[in-house]
Amino acid sequence: MPRTATSRVVIAFHWIEGALLVAAFFVSMILPLVDAIGRPFGGAGVPGSASYRAQLTLWLAFLGGLLATRERRHLTLSTSEAIGHAKVRDVARLFSSAIAAAVCAVLAFSAFGVVVADRQQGDVLTIGLPVWMSECVMPLTLALIAIRLAWGASDRWMGRAAAFATIGVAFGIGLVPAAGHAIFLPLLALILLAALVGAPVFVAMGGVALVLFFKDAVPVSSVTAEIYRNRTRRPGSSASSALCSAGCRGASRSWWRPCARCSQRSRADRV
Repeated sequence: MPRTATSRVVIAFHWIEGALLVAAFFVSMILPLVDAIGRPFGGAGVPGSASYRAQLTLWLAFLGGLLATRERRHLTLSTSEAIGHAKVRDVARLFSSAIAAAVCAVLAFSAFGVVVADRQQGDVLTIGLPVWMSECVMPLTLALIAIRLAWGASDRWMGRAAAFATIGVAFGIGLVPAAGHAIFLPLLALILLAALVGAPVFVAMGGVALVLFFKDAVPVSSVTAEIYRNRTRRPGSSASSALCSAGCRGASRSWWRPCARCSQRSRADRV
């Protein structure tokens, strides 16, 4: 049976994401090996290899998550396997996938805030590549994960439309930060129920964090940016920035907008 243009595009995209994952893994293995071999010869190695490894680890994590979504291999709770009735299983699949897609879409937006903030910082890797370009893997893969989850929520167009509509509802809720204290418990219940019937564990963890940030009017992009910087660039040097982000209650009108005070504190930490 001849392949359609759509199937060829899908196959090509699958090949690209697999090739990128393999390449990132191969380079991440080569860099420490080169440093180890060069250490007895006057410390010869790859300049800036530590920063490269940090970025490669980021790529491995997010590309691996994208691949796991394609193959439906995410870690889930075993309770989802207890659903025996076919129709109930289909409803559970639609519900859990829709909630998971919404959470990943919001996380993608939050990651986009990290990229925008780091673009303003202007950091550059040793090879001359701006760091923010490498970080684009976060919002791109999270957005693709959200799309894949919504598309795979059902075999019918109505189910897929409902899953994509759930993403819109999630962003709509984010535009009403005053409702955080009133609806955070129902939102938590939805996320935990989705985890029980098949949503990935990382969705439950990320979703609960997003809801709690929303309840306290914490700008999610600021918190994500600080956690990312502390983990990949400045370990142990700017815990105060993360605490500042977590303490910014009501710093902006919408829960997803970055906090100016956190941005200023982050810039001060770099000086």
